[in-house]
Amino acid sequence: MAKKSETDLVLKCRKCGHNLFVGSIDGFISLKTLVRLSEKGECPECGEEGFENFLISRAGNFDKEYGNK
Repeated sequence: MAKKSETDLVLKCRKCGHNLFVGSIDGFISLKTLVRLSEKGECPECGEEGFENFLISRAGNFDKEYGNK
């Protein structure tokens, strides 16, 4: 059985539920990237400020889920 390739950390917007895929290297997301998202990032869907807005949802692969294979 082939193992699913999950290369992204998926964050979910608390306000609208938008999935934000954050790329990782070998399953590692840097603390610097997470801090940047929490302080400055905003949801591209609804515009809600990033501070305490995003929840860590799951691991995933943007290309496989949205057909960009």
